[in-house]
Amino acid sequence: AAANLLFLHRLCDVFVSYFNELDEEVLRDNFVIVYELLDEVMDFGYPQYCEAKILAEFIKTDAHAAEKSDVKAPMAVTNAVSWRQ
Repeated sequence: AAANLLFLHRLCDVFVSYFNELDEEVLRDNFVIVYELLDEVMDFGYPQYCEAKILAEFIKTDAHAAEKSDVKAPMAVTNAVSWRQ
């Protein structure tokens, strides 16, 4: 059981090193890369190497890293009227 938890923890570290954060949206946006990473770190259900530097040699990608942006709510949602200040 401890080996499984250690594997999952290292897998999360690999995802963070590839995508800068671990989030449901990031995993959905980069599904193909996640699939390739899972294919490399597990063979026939047995954990293999989980080092991000080693995996970066095999899987080279331009991952869609999550970027924080200043998203503002649309005017219809805020119920703000432009002429009222």
